[in-house]
Amino acid sequence: MTEKFLWIKLKDICGETYEFEDCEVKEGPFAITVYYIAPIGTVRKMFFKRNIVSFEYLRELDKRKE
Repeated sequence: MTEKFLWIKLKDICGETYEFEDCEVKEGPFAITVYYIAPIGTVRKMFFKRNIVSFEYLRELDKRKE
């Protein structure tokens, strides 16, 4: 299942911090895949769950609830 997010911040076990805006996230049993738009097109970045220390996010509002 793919979810849309306005903002995501991931920190891994090496201390690297990754931030993405206006992206889609697909969560699998062992990995989280982030799809975001770059000047070259859509980019896919994969993170293994065992290497993620923190995961902060801001979701899009559900338009149907308004």
